Amino acid sequence: MRKWRMVCAANAKAELWEKLYRYLWMRDDPRTMADARMDGRFPRGIRADAEAAVSGCAEPRYLVADEADADGFYAVTEAATGALLPYAALQVPGTCLWVCVEFLPPEG
Repeated sequence: MRKWRMVCAANAKAELWEKLYRYLWMRDDPRTMADARMDGRFPRGIRADAEAAVSGCAEPRYLVADEADADGFYAVTEAATGALLPYAALQVPGTCLWVCVEFLPPEG
């Protein structure tokens, strides 16, 4: 079975792309890279900039597949190119909560 870690969550599948975009934007910001993030939190200024970047998008940056694979994962692709990303969406059983997970490289 593939190992993964949760990177974000949303109350609706349609909102998940925004959460993923915000996460990736903050993760890749040079200010975040310089700040080691020992406690896993992003600096306040980076959060505000990420919010502005997301709200400036007229169309989704990422698309979540309509059907799950055999393991219950919904593929996530980049909207502009159709490239498959190393992320997947899952719906938490019995809830309306959707989570986005990042697949981890195999240990070896």
